[in-house]
Amino acid sequence: TTNVTIDGIYGDNGRGVQGGTVNFVSDVSKTLSFSIGARRLTPSDTGKTQSAAKDFFSAYTKYNTAINKLNSVINWVNDNVPFVSFKNVPLTVLPASSVVQNIAGNSSDFSKFSFTINHPNLTLSQMSFTANGELTAKIKVTGTAPANPIETSLKYSYTDEINTFSGTIPIKVSSGTGPLEGTWEMESFEGGYPVGVYKPTYGLSCPSIALDAYTFLSGSITFTADTYTSNTSSSYVSYNVAIGNDCEILVDGEDSYQTYNDSDAGSYILNGNQITVQNGDGENVTVPVTFITPNRISIDGDVYNRI
Repeated sequence: TTNVTIDGIYGDNGRGVQGGTVNFVSDVSKTLSFSIGARRLTPSDTGKTQSAAKDFFSAYTKYNTAINKLNSVINWVNDNVPFVSFKNVPLTVLPASSVVQNIAGNSSDFSKFSFTINHPNLTLSQMSFTANGELTAKIKVTGTAPANPIETSLKYSYTDEINTFSGTIPIKVSSGTGPLEGTWEMESFEGGYPVGVYKPTYGLSCPSIALDAYTFLSGSITFTADTYTSNTSSSYVSYNVAIGNDCEILVDGEDSYQTYNDSDAGSYILNGNQITVQNGDGENVTVPVTFITPNRISIDGDVYNRI
């Protein structure tokens, strides 16, 4: 094992070069993907001081030394004994280099890591491995935070019988006082249509024939303590059909597509299982909201995941 990737962010292993940030909301559990980088041993690893590495290279050297001696004897016999031709025994050779492979981490890998946060206003209250091969983490803001969000690093260190390394992963922790605070990404709309899948519209007189359809290509909402901003991209398709009195299709023209991008901003009040928003046009709209989990919600039938 040579490195770790958490929630798509590659650990820096002390090099200080990274891209991206893992975002948290104070005292809200977050599920994180977890993978490790692994490669085969190479001759450059001979200087490792871990017991298993030292034992391996000691045995590796002794084995090849013995094989070289054996091959010397074989060569002498081949050269001096008539009608004899023994084959040499091949040496064990490590590759000169080895490509790091990114693989899913397991519970054994996780047990060799330790995680810490060195910040006076942050407490890492949970870091555990799940049955799904992911991590569950919770970070809590304590005291008076100097900024919101707090930007710092999640520190990690790894030790096994062969390798040891440490590094950091950038994080941002929002000290939000409400359960909605943070950024949410649309998963599905209208009660279960996944983003990118078209929901058809049918005519009243011929309910088996779709006239048009629409989908969301993307959607996100960012909540603060009392305001929100939303961005959506949607696509509409018209099937351009003409239907006869007996619901036969008289004309089936070429489908035509249109894409729309929309954004909005305003304020909101969360009251139990309802949210009332005052949108950018000054209109008040109240819709149901359900917390499926702390990081997954349904707003008026549209499902979002906290990111």
